[in-house]
Amino acid sequence: MKILFAGDIENPVMSGSQRCNAFGRLGNTVIPFDTTRFGKPIPYWTGLTRRVLPPSLYERTLRAKARDCGTRLLRAAIAHRPDIVWLEWPRLINAEIVCALKAKLPGAHIVSFQNDNPFGARKRATHGWNRFLDAIPYYDLHFVKRKADLAEYYRRGARKVAICMEGYSEDIFFPRASQCGSCKYPVVFAGTPLDHRVTTLNELTGKFGLRVDIFGRRWKRTPLFPGRRRLLHSPLSMEEYRELLWQASIALGFVSWSNHDEFTMRSFEIPAAGTFLLAERTMTHQSLYVEGREAEFFDNSEECRDKLLYYLDHSPQRRQIAAAGHERCVKSGYGITDRLRLALQTVAEL
Repeated sequence: MKILFAGDIENPVMSGSQRCNAFGRLGNTVIPFDTTRFGKPIPYWTGLTRRVLPPSLYERTLRAKARDCGTRLLRAAIAHRPDIVWLEWPRLINAEIVCALKAKLPGAHIVSFQNDNPFGARKRATHGWNRFLDAIPYYDLHFVKRKADLAEYYRRGARKVAICMEGYSEDIFFPRASQCGSCKYPVVFAGTPLDHRVTTLNELTGKFGLRVDIFGRRWKRTPLFPGRRRLLHSPLSMEEYRELLWQASIALGFVSWSNHDEFTMRSFEIPAAGTFLLAERTMTHQSLYVEGREAEFFDNSEECRDKLLYYLDHSPQRRQIAAAGHERCVKSGYGITDRLRLALQTVAEL
């Protein structure tokens, strides 16, 4: 099968390149179309954007990006004649381009993969979704990560919507060859300062005095800086992140409540790397892992503190749970390749 894959391919921190590679591992011919060359729609709510660009100029800038991206995508599709046009996070693709793809490629399926939430509670982040929202009815199929999105897509005229959960990249996340190495970090978290995770980490490292090393962007703008700047580190590539997990006793997993998430990529990557996962307690997390046997969960900073202290002091039990979590990932098919194999079966049913 020939797949034109349009998404964030070059950014090593994003998961687009992992899905692109996984399609290749499944035996498909993949034509990569990197959308990062057109830039991402800059949220107008950022202070710098408001100071530099008036609303009219900002919208003209987005229209120019969308026009260029759509035109080049259409040319690539006509040149390669794919069976599937797979569009990831297609905020720059309007309804006109989707309709043109369907007209020029009558035998192809036009598919959207959306691991973000256009309908979430991040009001400041909603700007720029209008093109995608208008185009929803014209796609053959939408893949989303949450059950809550299904009704919203259908309400907006979607023809078919299906769940495609995120997963871990099998060629990146796996246990290290020897588990006998010493752990450099007792507790780590990798991610951005969203929602209540800032408050929780602030309490863990401040009020409770625990060491939690934090990797990611924009943490210098939070209450954790400058008092605990020694705990704040730069973002990591995927390989560097795996190395970090190998050097950590416990890795924290937060979800984004403002995005209505109940799991993230970390929910799979951490156990897949053979590391102990301590994540926020959600219904999805509890369905993915047996609490206390394959992973551990918490509802608030106090429970998180208590479980950190307990499992840091009980290494054999912690390692046993980490090993069981990895085994669950493998046996239950939480890898990206397995996820996309099921997704292609859904496309075939069209």
